[in-house]
Amino acid sequence: MTGTHFDGGGGGAILQALVSSRKFFQNFWYTNSICDTKATLSHTFGTLGAMKPTKPLKDRLTKDILEKLRTRRMTNAEAAILFNVGANYMSRTVAAMQKKNPGKIVAKRAATSEKSKARQDKRRGLAIEAKAGTKSWANAARLAGCSVRTLYRYLEKLESPK
Repeated sequence: MTGTHFDGGGGGAILQALVSSRKFFQNFWYTNSICDTKATLSHTFGTLGAMKPTKPLKDRLTKDILEKLRTRRMTNAEAAILFNVGANYMSRTVAAMQKKNPGKIVAKRAATSEKSKARQDKRRGLAIEAKAGTKSWANAARLAGCSVRTLYRYLEKLESPK
């Protein structure tokens, strides 16, 4: 059974049914002792190899069903029953297919990153001007909003070979 996905990769619904039917047959034949358990189980699971694998779930989901799931006119559990997969597999597949909207923290992090890059560029420029002698180190540090030592560090980064 390894390597074969009969329901698009989830393995949930069919495998669950097979395991529960196996338990039923084991209990039934052990308690009644009418026939050989191994023969019954091999007959039950023998049809498993003849089943044709289906398309992966993400290929079977239509735009209509995705819209119903998005607008909550259909639950993930109902869609899972419709496609014969587990509800957890269904919810993870649908979530991976949907467009992600970044939250407030991500947007704030991006804005902070842009401010940081602008501040670093300004400090690099002022360090270069101070080294060239067009500005004093103290004046450049005051304009950059940092210490003179920090400006020296920016200069060291520019001059050091990478």
